[in-house]
Amino acid sequence: MEGDSICSTAGYLGGKVLFMNEETLVYSTGSALLFLNIRTGTQVHHWTGDYSSIVMFAVNRSKNLFCVSQHQLQATIQVYSYQSFKPVAKLVDGEVEIRFNALAFSECGTYIMAIGDAPKFMLSVWDWEKGVLMASVSVPEELASGNASFLDGDQLAVAVVGLHAARVYVLKKMLGRWNIFPVDVDVYSHGSPLLLNAEGLKVN
Repeated sequence: MEGDSICSTAGYLGGKVLFMNEETLVYSTGSALLFLNIRTGTQVHHWTGDYSSIVMFAVNRSKNLFCVSQHQLQATIQVYSYQSFKPVAKLVDGEVEIRFNALAFSECGTYIMAIGDAPKFMLSVWDWEKGVLMASVSVPEELASGNASFLDGDQLAVAVVGLHAARVYVLKKMLGRWNIFPVDVDVYSHGSPLLLNAEGLKVN
């Protein structure tokens, strides 16, 4: 399919496009995910079992996993093994209704984070392999529809970026319980440093 675009060859409707591996792109076509081999042009549709729209999805290449969240009365996240397409976990946060607006795997593939829709805009982090919701915290509305990513190393952290705001959260285990805390961070915009405090507000 050299020279072709995905919108002309495989019904791409817009939205996020990710690499599942070196040869395979994945994106949503509405109520399914389409896995497109960019070398051969082979397409595989993954249907989740109902006709709810897929709102968000994420992949983890190191563990060959992907997860999806759909528009439903009770927002859930389904984790699947790629190629077998078998479900391996189902995640729920009782504080979140209808949908998640952001979804991401940690680099190691052990953790999943999501940001829920109104009214509470909950940032939730799971150890999905243990089926444990580690911690949740409400985030400002301006961050609720943005992008998010993990830093997983000696310290587990999440960066959340909205259109005009950004915030970093760290997860800490205290007295046997995980908690999420916002931290101060320097954000650079057009070459100028902006110091954002723990509330995500400019302070200089």
